[in-house]
Amino acid sequence: MPYTIDGLKYPDTLKGVVQDSELTTVMIGSFKGIKPYQNMVRFYRSPPKPSRAYTEYLADDAPGYFQVPDRIRRHITDLMKNGGSDDPKSWQGITELTVSWIEQYFKKEVLPVFYTRRLFEIYHDKKARAFALKKIGDPKKVADKMGITDVDTLQEMLIAQPLGRKAEAAKLSAKLKADGAKAKNGKDAKVGKPPKSDASIRKLKLCGFEKAGEQKLRDAVGEMAEAYMAEDLVAARAAHKKVLNVEPKTSMAGKNSFDGLIKLLKQFKVITA
Repeated sequence: MPYTIDGLKYPDTLKGVVQDSELTTVMIGSFKGIKPYQNMVRFYRSPPKPSRAYTEYLADDAPGYFQVPDRIRRHITDLMKNGGSDDPKSWQGITELTVSWIEQYFKKEVLPVFYTRRLFEIYHDKKARAFALKKIGDPKKVADKMGITDVDTLQEMLIAQPLGRKAEAAKLSAKLKADGAKAKNGKDAKVGKPPKSDASIRKLKLCGFEKAGEQKLRDAVGEMAEAYMAEDLVAARAAHKKVLNVEPKTSMAGKNSFDGLIKLLKQFKVITA
């Protein structure tokens, strides 16, 4: 199965990796000091002509040498002893065996290590941030809606959320709340209680909720509205998931995104401030 990191999927086979030229470059770079791995990748991507497999890769003094398992080495030894070193069919079989072994070896031994390498982590973080930014839209617009001046911190928090980095998102959310309290009430200010929401059945029906009569839904909507008013987007988005667990996604309210539902809650005064 593919490796899943922060919601992004990466291949668990060498075949899958080499189909992505950028990921292949990162992999080769991450094993820069391990020449046998680089030689194996070259062999796998462009298997040599049967007549050149031995001299280019499999002989002990070959420029692209890498160690193969004993079962393949025995085939090579037997072939050399029997004077069949120039037989293309025999070397073709050894080449195919070697390609198959490299695939298995990378799947079990190399790729699990590769996905922990620093060079891959840098590549992944860049890719993950781009993925998250597409989902959150323009952080400046979100900051304007929320009355937040620290756009950089807000952006980092919004990036952390779709990637499932809960601890990081919570830490950044706490910083935004603390900074907001200081801006309003001075350095030593304490954050006051946020205003209460009005998640009544009547108002939820106006918003288009089909399950407005269910207490579980009213509690989740109220939690979402109050977290939003408290400028805690992490808690608000978590509550939004609770809402969607109750409300059908086909209803007028349920089919809305987080931002769309916030607009509805504001429009019908479920969000009271």
